[in-house]
Amino acid sequence: MMVDAYERIAPDFLYANKSQLVQMAMFIRNRGVAIRHPRMYACGAETLDLPSRKIIQDVFGAANMFETYGSVELGILAFQVLGQNFMHFCHDTNVLELENHGRWDTNEGACVITDLHTFGLPLIRYRLGDWLTTEVRDGLRLVTAVRGRLDDWLTWKDGTRTPFHAFYEVMERRSEVMQFRIVQETYDLVRILVIAEKGKSTQELADLLVRDFAREVRPDVTYVIEYVDQIEPDPSGKLRMVISHVAVGAALQLQS
Repeated sequence: MMVDAYERIAPDFLYANKSQLVQMAMFIRNRGVAIRHPRMYACGAETLDLPSRKIIQDVFGAANMFETYGSVELGILAFQVLGQNFMHFCHDTNVLELENHGRWDTNEGACVITDLHTFGLPLIRYRLGDWLTTEVRDGLRLVTAVRGRLDDWLTWKDGTRTPFHAFYEVMERRSEVMQFRIVQETYDLVRILVIAEKGKSTQELADLLVRDFAREVRPDVTYVIEYVDQIEPDPSGKLRMVISHVAVGAALQLQS
């Protein structure tokens, strides 16, 4: 229905959530549908991982795309200018702080926002649940990467936790991966759903992913690679990339 509407309207400008753009792009690519590129389009609402960016840009274009970053509570927090590979933070409406394992003077960390224009319920040092990578140019902090938002942290039997961005870093190095989802089934079992480029669903790729997860995430866990044709969105319509079915409290009880 979304692709039919897009073809019928042939918009000059398109705005959509990442999950909807990925769904449309996968359908268009798999069915061999020929579409007209919009003059400009924006991707928002969810963090944009590299595999999702690739499939979206392959179908709708690369030079005509820009990203926005925000939330329901706070509105637009940052925006990309066409042709740039970073986002401008909205310093005139919000104060951005980054917390990285107790450190605040950092260019990378959990996003903490103080909004300057919310008066009904002031939001002061409000944790969004995102992990931001930034850099400072000419005195202004620019956002170079956003990860998280809907994604879970994985909790292990000893009570320690691993942030979602550790999994992104492994998956995004593999150009063969078009889409992925990490699912922690138990403390000792993590299932990785992978949609790979045509002809790239190989045992070699699976072995490389398992090796990298064991080396860079946690070695004492079983990782199972499962190649799939489609990854279903959540009931909300959004597409979480890292999901844990393990409760934090249960891990602490086991540890005690």
